[in-house]
Amino acid sequence: MGANLRGANLRGQHLTDANLTYQDLTGADLTGATLTRAILDMAILTGANLTGANLTGANLASTNLDQAEWSDRTRWPTPAWTERMRVASDRLPDGRLRVRPEGLSDTAPVPI
Repeated sequence: MGANLRGANLRGQHLTDANLTYQDLTGADLTGATLTRAILDMAILTGANLTGANLTGANLASTNLDQAEWSDRTRWPTPAWTERMRVASDRLPDGRLRVRPEGLSDTAPVPI
């Protein structure tokens, strides 16, 4: 079982290569965090703020991203993930994006 990091302020933290498998990061502030190559398998990021976060090369297998907010500066693991996130999100009035509540599956088809 993972740690409860609900609402944690991880703003700007360097979490490169961190193993966050099964971690509950509901509502966590990860604004500008570096999560390069982080393992977020089965993590809960519901409502997390990923604005400007760097998730390049991160493992997001089965990660719950419902209602997560992000921006055009957010770097997803791959270009396919970036496209998947754009399709699964709505733009907010302030320009950021929010993943729709129906969620996002890592097995969902990626538009080409």
